[in-house]
Amino acid sequence: MTSPHILGRLKNGLFALVFMTAACTSAPPASVVPDLSFDNIPAVNVNAGQVQVVDKYRSPMVLPNVEYLFRQSPEEAAHQLVTEKVLPAGLPDRILKVYIDDASVTAKMLTPDDGLMSLFHSEPGVTYHARVALRFELADRAAPDIIIGHASVVAERDLTMDHAVSPNERNMAFFEMEEKLMKDLGDSLQTIVKGTFGKT
Repeated sequence: MTSPHILGRLKNGLFALVFMTAACTSAPPASVVPDLSFDNIPAVNVNAGQVQVVDKYRSPMVLPNVEYLFRQSPEEAAHQLVTEKVLPAGLPDRILKVYIDDASVTAKMLTPDDGLMSLFHSEPGVTYHARVALRFELADRAAPDIIIGHASVVAERDLTMDHAVSPNERNMAFFEMEEKLMKDLGDSLQTIVKGTFGKT
């Protein structure tokens, strides 16, 4: 009988192998992952003279985090989204700071239902959880430490992939996941951010 300790080590090794395979084996030519576009997301005019985006999130660059595998990381995408869609159109003496507190994507190997051997079959093997958290703080330039308006926006998405997916399929799935994540953020800009800081 395989001990839980040995089984855990085997599972961890197989988990790492999922990511190593793409780099260590030959693969078909990579498909072109399109650029993220925010053309369909309406802009929000806010009652401030300046919008400043502050990148607070720092990826650990090791498993279980995998956001560095994305063509455009969620942090980069969120920064671009806010820059393009949250527009200063109000009082020049006010500044709206937007903090990207979280922009992580973590991977978790699913627990097999039928023992160790099921790890080698074509069935869902890894689940990915993406989360982006934005914090909005409005202040007067003369007193930047006094917050006169505050709001928070969080978007989350989950994705499950089979162990057998190709690197190309994985990259496209990551793109579609991130596209939906940014759409969720865009929806929140129209409700929470516009309702709190919107310029009428």
